[in-house]
Amino acid sequence: MALLAALCALTRGFGREALFCMHIDHGLRQAEERKADAELVRDFCEKQGINCRIEVIPPGKIASYAKRKKTGIEAAARFFRRRALFAEAARLGENTYILIAHTKDDMLETALMRVLRGSGPSGLAQCPPSEGKYCARLST
Repeated sequence: MALLAALCALTRGFGREALFCMHIDHGLRQAEERKADAELVRDFCEKQGINCRIEVIPPGKIASYAKRKKTGIEAAARFFRRRALFAEAARLGENTYILIAHTKDDMLETALMRVLRGSGPSGLAQCPPSEGKYCARLST
């Protein structure tokens, strides 16, 4: 929401039609929480005049995938999230970029997890600022 609000502030008066928001419900939390999050995003976008799409991953699908692939829930969720984002970007067209945001807490959590797994200095680096159409930025 912080990144979306910042983009709205930057495009005030021009370019708002170029924004598109996609909210992904991973189906991992309680239904009431997930529904409230989606409504918050949808309402914000409606008030700001931004097109919005809510993608719902059925509960249990990510956990099933994680078990089948012998990976963690976060990695499985990332797989589904990236797949949904890239599919939507392809639908929107060639000049579409995907912007995501990580909070400082997310980055600290990732660094701590990597230290505990024995990572060296290269494993402690932040997400790359950009991978083609996929742009990750640190937000506060």
